Amino acid sequence: MQEVNDQQLAFEEVEKALPYIHFNNDGSMEFDAEGAEKAGVDKAIIAETKADENNVFASCLGDNSFDRGGPLTYKIDLDHCNTKTVIYVLGVGAGIATIAGTLTGAMGNIPATVALGIAGGLMTIGAATLSYYQSVYGVTIYTSSEWNLTISSQLP
Repeated sequence: MQEVNDQQLAFEEVEKALPYIHFNNDGSMEFDAEGAEKAGVDKAIIAETKADENNVFASCLGDNSFDRGGPLTYKIDLDHCNTKTVIYVLGVGAGIATIAGTLTGAMGNIPATVALGIAGGLMTIGAATLSYYQSVYGVTIYTSSEWNLTISSQLP
């Protein structure tokens, strides 16, 4: 039972570090170690992530965009890497705030209420459905005025 608690604590520490990791358009990774430290992220996680900063490059095909179509109607494109991250956090049973935070981190300009609405929808349909539509280019998520989600594969 202690191993499960240790794994949960480790996951929580990594989860706290996620908002401070950013991938640039060229695929390079930036880590805000100072911000992570101020947020109370474990020093070992900070050191490990900082060491990865110059060695990790993302090859993320697809687009990241957020467009408002009308009242409560949105279109969100997630590239391949961000889609994989959302699938991961869904798969490990992360909470709605973490999923919304992952979307906000990927998009940057998405309102929190929209991120929470989409996160709730994604929790309902699950990682398997999102994974089904995942392509080399990621996914496109559409919302309707009733917060119903439609997901499709991004195409080149």
